[in-house]
Amino acid sequence: YKLLMEEVRSKYYPRKTKLLHTCKITFFSQSGRNILAAFGSEEPKELKRIRSVFRNCIRLVGKANQRHKMLKSQGYDGYDGASVISGVSGMGKSAITAISNTNYGELTMTEDAKKRWKRERRMRKYR
Repeated sequence: YKLLMEEVRSKYYPRKTKLLHTCKITFFSQSGRNILAAFGSEEPKELKRIRSVFRNCIRLVGKANQRHKMLKSQGYDGYDGASVISGVSGMGKSAITAISNTNYGELTMTEDAKKRWKRERRMRKYR
């Protein structure tokens, strides 16, 4: 199966007063869409960093699967001691430095969250 990182959604949850930026990692199987992980943060930078780490992990899983398929097609089906990360360019720097350009805020909000966010922004103006 192929792992997919879904788009960021920004919304308010019951009993939460701050806007929460969320994302899910999913895959499709014969039974349909399956959620592997759901995560979020009130701080956009935190979510960008964790998404960057997961994006690199998903890429590494894809490379490992390709390598495994290639070795299996050559008749080898065991562990050869090679690292999954070997040969991956750009691993010398931290995965967290690869922050995405996702613009968090109105573009990622559900309609209900957008209404609440605008209402709270107006209220802060008058305080």
